[in-house]
Amino acid sequence: MQRYSFIFLLFLTLNSCVKYHYNEEGGVRVNNSKVFKYNKERFRSMDKSQIDTNAIYILSEPHPMWDSFWFIRFFPTGQVLFIPCDTIPPGSGLINNKNKGIQGYYILKDSKIKIDMFQEINYGQTGKYFGRVESDGNILLFESRPETCFSIYPLVEKVTNKKNNSHWRKFPTDQLKHYKPDW
Repeated sequence: MQRYSFIFLLFLTLNSCVKYHYNEEGGVRVNNSKVFKYNKERFRSMDKSQIDTNAIYILSEPHPMWDSFWFIRFFPTGQVLFIPCDTIPPGSGLINNKNKGIQGYYILKDSKIKIDMFQEINYGQTGKYFGRVESDGNILLFESRPETCFSIYPLVEKVTNKKNNSHWRKFPTDQLKHYKPDW
């Protein structure tokens, strides 16, 4: 009986993982982007005007949750890329490279932002990031996991302490080339 229980749990665990691959330039892509909660028609039509899709958002200071420098690129389609970089600001070759980074989807309601992105933990899964767009256009992401608060925004905001937030500075650039991600 224990053997069957173990086999069932192993089967369940492996089937609940999000299957993903690395592309030729090291970007992480899920095999089926329908696993993202915010990749639904009802979310695509939501207002996204508070996010500047003509800019990138750069991690403004080192943070323990991010192992190096990163920037975020938002698309008007509700897609988002988190991309590691070596220099600040990153060069145009990296900013416009659609094969780099980690994919996700975002939604906005008022100044609240919710991101559903791929994470390379537990053999691959999607995970949430909550935050807000500040009055100056920068983004504050709460580094507390929303899943620990039942993904309820006010609870996540309440339990997050100021030291556990990451700040992303809006960086307008004329080097940005517009494209629709192919995922």
